[in-house]
Amino acid sequence: MMYALKNKVQLIGNLGNSPDVRTLESGRKMARFSMATSESYRNAQGERVTDTQWHNLIVWGKLADIAERFLVKGKEVAVEIHRLDWFVIIVFRGVCAAGPAA
Repeated sequence: MMYALKNKVQLIGNLGNSPDVRTLESGRKMARFSMATSESYRNAQGERVTDTQWHNLIVWGKLADIAERFLVKGKEVAVEIHRLDWFVIIVFRGVCAAGPAA
């Protein structure tokens, strides 16, 4: 039954840069961008601490076209990656785009 399980990652954060979009010799398009996710908490002294993690993402094909058109530095986005089938969903300001990651 383990084969039926799916792993999923969901990131909600802000873009660290506008996508770097390239068209490869094969004609396939890719978009590369970074995204920051932050977590805030209070330490033992009661001080508010914010921990920021950076994620480097690459999307291909139709998702690269959508990233090029809509994503800009600083924009809040949600990215969901389904590990089993490498399916990616990107949500930003009410627009949802989905497709295979590769």
